[in-house]
Amino acid sequence: MELRGAYDHILLVTNDLVNDRRMIKICDFLASSEKKKVLLIGRQLKDSISLKHKSFDQYRLKCWFKGGPLFYLEINIRFLVMLKQLQFTTLTANDIDTVLSGLLLRRIRKFQFFIDCHEYFSEVPELTGRPIKKWLWRKLAYKAIGVSDKRYTVNAQLAEQLMLRYRRKFKIVRNVPNDWDKYLPRRTEDNFTIVYLGVLNQGRGLIEMIEAMLQLTFAKLKIIGDGVLKDNLKKLVAKYGLHERVELLGSLSEAEFGEHLINSDMGINLLDNSSQNYFYSSANKFYDYLSYGLPVLTMRFPVYEAFVNQHPVAFLIDDLTMDSIVKGVNEIHSNKIKERLVNLLPQIKKTHAWSMDQEVLKEIYDVT
Repeated sequence: MELRGAYDHILLVTNDLVNDRRMIKICDFLASSEKKKVLLIGRQLKDSISLKHKSFDQYRLKCWFKGGPLFYLEINIRFLVMLKQLQFTTLTANDIDTVLSGLLLRRIRKFQFFIDCHEYFSEVPELTGRPIKKWLWRKLAYKAIGVSDKRYTVNAQLAEQLMLRYRRKFKIVRNVPNDWDKYLPRRTEDNFTIVYLGVLNQGRGLIEMIEAMLQLTFAKLKIIGDGVLKDNLKKLVAKYGLHERVELLGSLSEAEFGEHLINSDMGINLLDNSSQNYFYSSANKFYDYLSYGLPVLTMRFPVYEAFVNQHPVAFLIDDLTMDSIVKGVNEIHSNKIKERLVNLLPQIKKTHAWSMDQEVLKEIYDVT
């Protein structure tokens, strides 16, 4: 794709764009506001599926490195080279792993520099036990957040933590769906089906969930997504002989994974409680499950506990032990939480409407 002309807004991410629901919603909103010209830049993976969003431009960069410090350095250099060839009014770095290119470019060009913190990046599990790397990411975050013009994040609890650490205020744009009307009565009558939607990374409870399936003999598990744990999960399924009840479906388009969610009974959002990043998280998948009428097995973390106190449509667990997971699945299976969720969806839709977050975006990006 050849990129031409000036852009009102350029946004940077390190994923492959196609199923980043948060970024797609934000870019769609910006593109529809006063017909702004918007470009979202991300990463081209070996098995990336085609992009279909037409309201804004999208571009994916091919990288030699797949992860680690060299990958982050490489993709920011590629961002920088590309950005130097483009004209734009605002640049939004999504998470701290994309800020370096903007910091360097600000030395030679004027533009508005925004940061969207999807995560508490210096506290991700990958940095646990690596003090030098954590220190470097924190220094980069201090510098970028300190010079940024505007900042926003995914929930009030994380906004408070970021303000305490970086002494800058963050507005809140939640990860709520732009469409809450996805629920349809289930069309199949096979086993009770549990679904996971997201990246296959450490600390997501995937190994523990597969092991729990040894006791949950009435259930099937569908895992949708890709990531560094994929091969390990395949080996685990083979080790326990769970091929008939555990499926690894890989990356799917939104239309494809939507079919699986419609025909499932519950979703899982399991996270390692030792990670401060996860503790203050607000996952897209949590709200995606609910929008498809699926109760959720999730952690007793601040955002999810506050939600469940208001809308009792999920079951909270305190840890990732097999006993906790099995108990949670059994509770959702036997206590008709799904029926309660379906009845509460109209109320949830009102309190968690994407239109409310669009108003915050209007203020941040100064659009109408």
